[in-house]
Amino acid sequence: MTGTGDGTDQLARQDMFPTQVGFWKSEARVGGKLIGNGDSFAVTATNPIAKYIKSLAALRSANPGLSNSQMQIRSTSGSLFVISKKDVKENREYVVAFNNSDKAQKAVVTTATSQGGWKVLLGSPIQVVKGEKITLTVPALSTVILKANKTIDLTSVKPGKLIVTEDDLTGFLEAKAALTTSDLLTVNFEAKMASGGGWQPLGVDTNAPYRVYIDPQDFLGQTLEIRATATNSKGKSYELSHATVSIPAS
Repeated sequence: MTGTGDGTDQLARQDMFPTQVGFWKSEARVGGKLIGNGDSFAVTATNPIAKYIKSLAALRSANPGLSNSQMQIRSTSGSLFVISKKDVKENREYVVAFNNSDKAQKAVVTTATSQGGWKVLLGSPIQVVKGEKITLTVPALSTVILKANKTIDLTSVKPGKLIVTEDDLTGFLEAKAALTTSDLLTVNFEAKMASGGGWQPLGVDTNAPYRVYIDPQDFLGQTLEIRATATNSKGKSYELSHATVSIPAS
């Protein structure tokens, strides 16, 4: 538990049981009152921070797509960060916006959902929806979560080139698939050696820019044919033109 007085973090490292530490009995609590001879368990239910965290846990439990699912950055402007999340089972999109400014912030967000509108799950945003675009105003120091009322419908994909370059920092090869879409895709990368053998998995990327990194030590002296296959929210696949790269023997 953390206090707010002169103890700062150094003297606030206390557990939640009744304390015998004198100063901690009179330390002002974040979001609460002095604890005295009591214990922190008894006051947790009324602490506004604990109540907020509990509500977030309930929201996450009711919406699995907010946790372990696909994510796509939609907007990064100043103190406002906006992402889309995709519930794969429902094929529905969430928009989550974080504002760490002490002033309200606004962004125009392009989504993959153009029909049905959005339900507010968290926060008090001002939203103006026109097709797939949301003009979103997020209050100061707050988070907003919207959930689409209908499934993702903007699933068109324009495949570009598969480009392989060397990463200057690691020396690995970066295989990047150029794809133009509003959808949240799944892109599967594979490689085949000219010396023989079938396609080997390199990795899967679920958010743009769609790419994987290849350790050249795994393919010394080989010429690789690399392919990338993108799958949209309706299950349609798009295979990009293959790329070829030769890796020195040493």
